[in-house]
Amino acid sequence: APPAAAAAAAAAAKDAKDAMATFRGVKMNGFQNRALNALFVENDDPEFQVNDRETYFSSCGDYFLYRSASTNTWGAAKTKRFKQVKEGLSNGVAHSPEGFEIWQTG
Repeated sequence: APPAAAAAAAAAAKDAKDAMATFRGVKMNGFQNRALNALFVENDDPEFQVNDRETYFSSCGDYFLYRSASTNTWGAAKTKRFKQVKEGLSNGVAHSPEGFEIWQTG
C-alpha cells in the first residue's frame, strides 16, 4: 500500500481503538433481594458521580452502586432515587461493611 494509504489506515485503526471504551463491572450475588444479584457496570460520566466516585448501574437499570461518604461504605439504591442519594437525602437499600473498597489496590 502507498505510504499515504498506510498512514490513513493506521490513523483509522487508532481512532477506532480510542472510540472503544472499557468499563469495569461488579457482579453481585447472595442477596435476598434478587434484583441486586446482577452485573453492575461502571458509568464514568461525571454527571453520574456520587461523592466524587464512579457509580455502577445494574444491567436492567433498576439499581445502582455508589460510594457513601457519610457511612464510609458502598451502597446499593434504586435508580429512581439517584438524585436523592447524590444529594445525601437517601441511604439506599444495602451497604458494604464499613471501610470496604470495591477495587483493592496494592
